[in-house]
Amino acid sequence: MTVTWTTQGASFRQRCGRLVRRSRSLTTLVALALVVVTLPMLGAVIASIWQAERQHAETRALVDRAVRLTALGEAVDDQVGLLARTAKRFTENGKAAEQARYEARQDRLLSALDDVTAQQPAAKPRRIVRQLKNLASAPLPDGSAPADGVQAAQEQTFVEMRELADSMQTANRRALSDRLGQLARQNRSNRRGLIVGSLMMLSMAVVLMVLMARLISRPLQQLVGGIRRLGRSDLSQPIAVSGSAELRALGQELDWLRERLRAVEEDKHMFLRQVAHDLKTPLTNIKEGGALLFDGVASPTRSNDIVQIIHRNATRLESLLLRLFEFTQSRDNLPAPRFESCDLAAIICRSLLEQELQLKAARLTVDSDLAPGLVLRGDPERLATLLDNLLSNAIKFSPAGSTLSLRAWAERAALIVVLGDGGPGFSAEERVRAFDPFFRGARAVREDIPGTGIGLSVAQQCARLHGGGIEILGGRDGARLRVTLLKQPKEVRHDSQGQSAAGR
Repeated sequence: MTVTWTTQGASFRQRCGRLVRRSRSLTTLVALALVVVTLPMLGAVIASIWQAERQHAETRALVDRAVRLTALGEAVDDQVGLLARTAKRFTENGKAAEQARYEARQDRLLSALDDVTAQQPAAKPRRIVRQLKNLASAPLPDGSAPADGVQAAQEQTFVEMRELADSMQTANRRALSDRLGQLARQNRSNRRGLIVGSLMMLSMAVVLMVLMARLISRPLQQLVGGIRRLGRSDLSQPIAVSGSAELRALGQELDWLRERLRAVEEDKHMFLRQVAHDLKTPLTNIKEGGALLFDGVASPTRSNDIVQIIHRNATRLESLLLRLFEFTQSRDNLPAPRFESCDLAAIICRSLLEQELQLKAARLTVDSDLAPGLVLRGDPERLATLLDNLLSNAIKFSPAGSTLSLRAWAERAALIVVLGDGGPGFSAEERVRAFDPFFRGARAVREDIPGTGIGLSVAQQCARLHGGGIEILGGRDGARLRVTLLKQPKEVRHDSQGQSAAGR
């Protein structure tokens, strides 16, 4: 018995699990549970109302029949008395008028008995009525018979008729009482059935409530566990949530957040390693150069070379720290920069002049096409930072002797800048994560290209401060970046949600 019950319980749980997996949403489950509970309850209410109406109608019909049968019984009893007195007078004087009166009253008695028969459903009263009709339909005796014998026979007949009339009334009352008793028993049975059905539906509702609670509580516990693991920085275990479609979707979004946090953590560790490496090299050069100068072992010519080495490494270190400071500034949501009317073409030309030495060192040429009237309201320093980072990034990844393409024009309420280089471009992964903080592409890591992974991040945030953004354009050769800047930004705010990107 125990094994059978366990098997049945397991089968029930499996069916419930299949139902949950097939259900598309929590709304479907709730609607299904509502239908399962409501339809039987509605059917029970309709059946109870129908039974109550039917019993009420039948009870009322029985009461009406009882009233009519009682009135007809009294009428039959009166007609039997009148018929007996008329027969007695006819026997005494033999008048024809008494005979006619007797026949008329005899017809009224038979008519009343017919009405009783029509209103009588029980078998026993109907037999009594037939006996009473047989006695009432007998004709009067003729005058040839002895008067004493006729009178005695008539009195015996009418005594039997009165007894039959009383028996008919008693039988009618008993039949009506029996039927009322049946209706009362049926009513009690219906009430018991309604109570049992209500208890069963209540039990079903409780079972469904417990099932729904378990179906909802388990995914919620999984969500809470996943959030707690995220709070403890435990990002290794995937977050899987079962249940309805909404809760599964929420679990997928939470797992996506876990993946994003894990990627950010990995990028931050990579960033720290890269920064440590980038800081170590110039600091080591400065330290060694300073030690040589301190020892005084170098010749004047050699000392000048050492000073130049120290200066270059100090400049590199300063640039690295400046970029870190700019990125920290944009991430800390400092007050919005001061906006004024800016000539974007002039800012582009100034950035190209500042990058002239790097362009010559890499043997790069710039093919620029700047449309006239590139005026917008913005922050000149932020715009210069945006263009410097884009140009620096393009220079680092462009092969020697290639050409940078720079185009700028006005398009409705925005200014568009497109910068293209002859480098390797963006891979599929880099297109997705190119604007993530601290992200560095595979080539930058493999070839140890200098950089902190925050150049494009700062540039993206500067573009967003001006109501626009940076997007990667498709192309076979090199990388092409499209910068959109609104002429009149509606709102200027810092992007502190980490949606900007780092260099490749």
